Amino acid sequence: IDRDGKSQPIYFGLSLNVDNKFRIDPLSGDIHAVVPLDREKQDFYSLTAVATDGLHNSTAIVSITVLDINDNAPKLPFSQISRTISENTANGTVVVPPSLIQGTDADIGLNSLLTYEIIGAGNVGDAFECDNATGEVTVSGNLDYETRNRYEILVQVQDNGSPVVFSSSATVTVSILDQNDNSPIFSPDAYTHSMKEDINGGTTVVKAMASDRDSGSNARLTFGMVGGDQGQFRIEADTGLVHTVSRLDYETQNYYELNISVHDNGATWRYGYATVNVTVEDVNDWTPTFSSRLYSRTVLENISVTTTLFTVNATDGDGTSPNNKFFYTLMNCTPVIGLKQFFLHPDNGDFYTTTTLDRERWDGYDFLITATDRGKPALSSTSQISVTVLGVDDNPPVFAPDYFGRLVSEGANIGDNIVTVSATDADVGMGGAIRYSLDAGDPKGHFTLDAVTGLVSLSKSIDRETDDYYVLDIKATDQGPSHLTATAQVVINVTDVNDNIPEFVPACNGSGITLSRYETFQKGWSLVKLSASDRDINDNALLYYRITTASTALNPVPFFIDTINGNITTLATFDRERNDEYKFTVEVRDNGASPLSSFCNILVKVVDVNDNPPIFATPSVIINVPEDAQRGYIVSSNTATDADIGTNSIVTYNITAGNDDGTFSIDSTTGRVSLVGGLDRENIASYFLSVVGTNDRATPEFNATYNILVRVADINDKTPVFSQSVYTTSITEFTPIGTVVVRLTASDGDLGQNSVLSYSIVSGNTDGNILSFFELRNDTNLVVAHTLDFEVRKSFNLVIRVTDNAPDTSKRLSSTAVVIINIVDENDNAPHFVASSYSFTLSESVDVLTEFGGVMAVDSDTGKGRAITYSIEGGSGVGVFGIEPDNGTLTVISPLDYETAKSYTLQLVASNVLAGPGQQGQVLKSLPITATIMVTDVNDNYPVFGETIYYAGIPLRSAPPHRVVTVSATDRDSPPYSTIRYRLLTPEPAPGTQFSINSRTGLITSDTYYVDFTQHVLDLTVQAYDNMGNSPSLTTDVAVTVYLLDPSFQLVFIFDQNVTSARENINVIEKWIMNLTNAVVHIAGVRTHLEENGVNSTHSDVYVYIINPIINQVVPIHTVFTAVRDRLDRDTGDRELRIFGETILKFVGVMEPVSPLGAGDVFPNPPTQKSVLEETYFVALLTVGIILFLVLLFIILAICCLRRRRKERQQHQQMLWRSNFFATPPDSMASIDNFQHDGNSLAGDDQELIDVTRQSKKKKKKSDQFQANPIWVQPYAPWEDEEGSHRQHRHHGDDDEEEEVTVRTTYESSGQQGGGGRFAFSNPVTTVEEYEEEEEGPSAISMDMRANPLYESQEIKMDMFYTSDSDDDDGDTAFNVNQFNDNSTDDLDQMGSDAQLLEATIELEETEAEDPMTLI
Repeated sequence: IDRDGKSQPIYFGLSLNVDNKFRIDPLSGDIHAVVPLDREKQDFYSLTAVATDGLHNSTAIVSITVLDINDNAPKLPFSQISRTISENTANGTVVVPPSLIQGTDADIGLNSLLTYEIIGAGNVGDAFECDNATGEVTVSGNLDYETRNRYEILVQVQDNGSPVVFSSSATVTVSILDQNDNSPIFSPDAYTHSMKEDINGGTTVVKAMASDRDSGSNARLTFGMVGGDQGQFRIEADTGLVHTVSRLDYETQNYYELNISVHDNGATWRYGYATVNVTVEDVNDWTPTFSSRLYSRTVLENISVTTTLFTVNATDGDGTSPNNKFFYTLMNCTPVIGLKQFFLHPDNGDFYTTTTLDRERWDGYDFLITATDRGKPALSSTSQISVTVLGVDDNPPVFAPDYFGRLVSEGANIGDNIVTVSATDADVGMGGAIRYSLDAGDPKGHFTLDAVTGLVSLSKSIDRETDDYYVLDIKATDQGPSHLTATAQVVINVTDVNDNIPEFVPACNGSGITLSRYETFQKGWSLVKLSASDRDINDNALLYYRITTASTALNPVPFFIDTINGNITTLATFDRERNDEYKFTVEVRDNGASPLSSFCNILVKVVDVNDNPPIFATPSVIINVPEDAQRGYIVSSNTATDADIGTNSIVTYNITAGNDDGTFSIDSTTGRVSLVGGLDRENIASYFLSVVGTNDRATPEFNATYNILVRVADINDKTPVFSQSVYTTSITEFTPIGTVVVRLTASDGDLGQNSVLSYSIVSGNTDGNILSFFELRNDTNLVVAHTLDFEVRKSFNLVIRVTDNAPDTSKRLSSTAVVIINIVDENDNAPHFVASSYSFTLSESVDVLTEFGGVMAVDSDTGKGRAITYSIEGGSGVGVFGIEPDNGTLTVISPLDYETAKSYTLQLVASNVLAGPGQQGQVLKSLPITATIMVTDVNDNYPVFGETIYYAGIPLRSAPPHRVVTVSATDRDSPPYSTIRYRLLTPEPAPGTQFSINSRTGLITSDTYYVDFTQHVLDLTVQAYDNMGNSPSLTTDVAVTVYLLDPSFQLVFIFDQNVTSARENINVIEKWIMNLTNAVVHIAGVRTHLEENGVNSTHSDVYVYIINPIINQVVPIHTVFTAVRDRLDRDTGDRELRIFGETILKFVGVMEPVSPLGAGDVFPNPPTQKSVLEETYFVALLTVGIILFLVLLFIILAICCLRRRRKERQQHQQMLWRSNFFATPPDSMASIDNFQHDGNSLAGDDQELIDVTRQSKKKKKKSDQFQANPIWVQPYAPWEDEEGSHRQHRHHGDDDEEEEVTVRTTYESSGQQGGGGRFAFSNPVTTVEEYEEEEEGPSAISMDMRANPLYESQEIKMDMFYTSDSDDDDGDTAFNVNQFNDNSTDDLDQMGSDAQLLEATIELEETEAEDPMTLI
């Protein structure tokens, strides 16, 4: 805005606009980005906006914060990761640490928050899981090398941006390592070989063959020598090749019996052994031997031809000819030319030259010679001859090139390098060593030559104006005895530098040049021509002229100078009366890179001529002369002026008329008219005088006339006077127009008209376009005439004049006074913040009363109007943060907690108080702005365990590994501080024990086999540490008590519900038994109740250990019996187990397990008293046993009919159930995921709870528990077709009725290697392939199975309940059980011979059933 009050257009602009990334609309002031912004490169800009109305400018700082958008995809450190683990790797083991998989995102905030997951089909069987926060990949399932030895899983990381989500992925290849369980075997286990004694070392004798049924490093074999080799043989560890170490000697030993071994490379090596028999055959085995391995000689290159250098000599150990007869041969030479220059005599071994030698071509020769005997086969040996050729000084130095040209500036520094000359000499030694010298061309010693390097450098300053080039003769001399030489020439041209100042010619001395010209000198005439010279050359000597004196009103310079030739001409005709002289300075400058200048001062004096007439300032005047004027009274001093000077300006004055009576006289020189006689106003009231002025001394002569009217009048001799000379007052900028500011008073001692006063404002009342701010009313009242604005003008100094009204205005007298008016500021402008918003970041650990930042507002008012008060008007941070009212400093006033609030906002307002008329006390507020405070987390919460102490038990004589207990802790901090890891502080609580903990899951395991342990209680300490152990890290310890449990102390508590119900309420049962016994309870398992007459499925047996926590010992069975009887005798109500007041099951009794499947005595009460409960129990049990089989099918059908009809179709759901199948013998059982089998029972006697997760398209999850209770059923009769064997079950249901159908089958395998098949249950689709092509349709269940080759037979049991709508006309629902043989199914892999792990995968898919399938 512009407060001038007029509609002056305002224009806007930007300064400090770095990189021109923004523009501002010059009219509207809107700021736009002209290029795309990138927060990752620059997230903040500070611009200066300028507003102007042509006269005044105003600036404002514009702060631009670039907000983030999700425009960067996360990046992983590696796109391919390979890891290798053993097949027995425990669950929870880290496969890929965060350091390898943790990604980065260039964005910030939520856009950079990354989430990890495993996608795709590569994670077969959910063998691995990924931490969503860190990306850490760990083992989550059992690994089996024989089933799958390699996984390729795809880990995807995606950010949490909105609306666009970016992701990246990395492929993790996990290789599974086998374990070692087979010893290697040689095939055959004995070898025989014959060989001659002349076989060289390293000759293969035999290749030993061995094999190992393991794989990987367990099957990688390493061979070794055990003994019998006498140091003459070795075996390659990798290949089994047996080699000779050295040459054999028949005369020393002719037979060897070697013992060799082979071992695999498993963790514990397994060995196999074999023998190798070697017979040695005699041959010619003595080789000629040289007396020296190297014959060497040094010769001069001028040696004579046929000179014998030396004689070689060799001997042969063989005793007979021709084996001990030999000859010499030159085999090869480096260089090859040596074979032509030298000769080796084959018989006597003389070695001599055949040609002249030249060291410059070849300075040495290396020969390979042989001595070969004449045996069959012939044997030979080699030696070397080395000849070194020394040179003589026969080559002069050579310059290449022999001419060097260089340009050197005359401003070069002493020591500067100019050129390096170089010569070469083919000789070596001193004959090839060259020294350089300067022969001629430098008589004054300007240059230095380095004798060794040939470097020419400057040793004395050079001057081009003295010598502009140099020719140096350089000589190179070798240091041989001949001192051969060569010469080269160096031509140095000196280049000019601008080192000479231009000089005027003739010289312009210190006073300069003075010229005189008449004022009649015309425009365009030549004043003078200047000339200068410069000793430099080229551009440095090119001169330019200019006048450096600026022309001003006080010192005009009406001249022009030609920049090239220095001619000065006039730009105007001279006029001495205007300017009688001219002073200016002329510069002459050369054209060098750093130009040099000289200056000359010129004075032009203008000579006068008489060209101006005299002139009176006033041609006529009226003068009032008081009648009491005395003699000599000066009537008039009006003189004539003449612009000329000297005699041309002298004026002579005369009164030519009106002075007939001689009352007045005139001074002929000064022109002063004075009174020489008395005045009488009544006689003569006035006089009219004519005065003439003449310059009669000049030629030509000029004159002028002026008239004087002299009036005789009364005199005015009193000056009016103000009552005070300075008036001072203050008014506010809101003072209304017309308000009286000051009342003026003045007085005059004259009488009549001479005493009548008038007032006027002389100065200080205008400003720009405003003509007057104040005016006088009624002469003496000074009032406001225009609106005032303190921000425009803060004070006025008015000059007020008072004047009397004497009739002769020239005689009027006056005086002045000053009125000082100070404008007082009013609060008429609201404050405003300098920024549109503020953002701060604080750690939650910041102290209370910490000042962490501030805000600032400004107000264009002054004084109290600028007193700004800051306040918080709202926002989530009210009560948490405070603001200093006076300066806007923000302070923490309440502790911060990241876990409670991660960010706060404050609504900030700046205000002041209005003070103008009608506005007193009114608060003027700024527009509110928002300050955002982001709170960052610190690690301030300790991990918290779910239990204060954990209890667990390990049965004695049970096979490891033992899953002891899982501890769990939570942390209220945010990631990564809340990422908890676990460690055992006591991994060996007792000698011979070993515990470990999964640092991620908290699962404690033990690999110790506890047989008969004297210490029955093991105390462990587990520490949970947050932030993954990185600093800072907080820890919490928890105690874990592990009891070693003897099965003989096991008790069975009997309850009146089936196994499913008991397992669902196992926690209630445990708590009930603890309350009953006041002891620690460890539940070993839940099974169907066994009686003498068989199985009672309506009751369940809970196998428990009762532990006295005080002495930490398992309570004997008889003690528990007694305690339970006593407790139940006191309170029979304790037999009922309730949840929320509702009885869910009832305690029947307790018994001692005679055997896992045997019956025992039940003692709910003391043996001497049979309670009504016991009698009722046996009667009911007998009754149920008789009728159970008859009514079982009826009950199942009745339950199915009572189910409600489905109200709506559910969306597609999937369940994945993973379990074991059973095989004999019992010790072959494997543990997969949550399903564990203790190996002590077969079908029907072991039941486990299996977690099954089902997920719909709406991503709603529900966890159900299904009971695995396989029932033995004989297989149905198969029938054959082209694809394989089939078993079909058909159920006929009622039309349009919902039916529950049970399909049950058992498969038996012969156990052949590679045998197996795929089973599919479908309705009504008959093959898995057809089912997979259906988009919507009935449910199907399929299972892949492989035979275990270690046993002759195995059985798989699968039961399923399926609720079906019989919507077809005939009401039939068919279930087909299909077996596909390996030879008819392409996607089934063949099973290797070492298959051991038994696993079945069942996939259920449901589209229409209201309830999920239930597996029993």
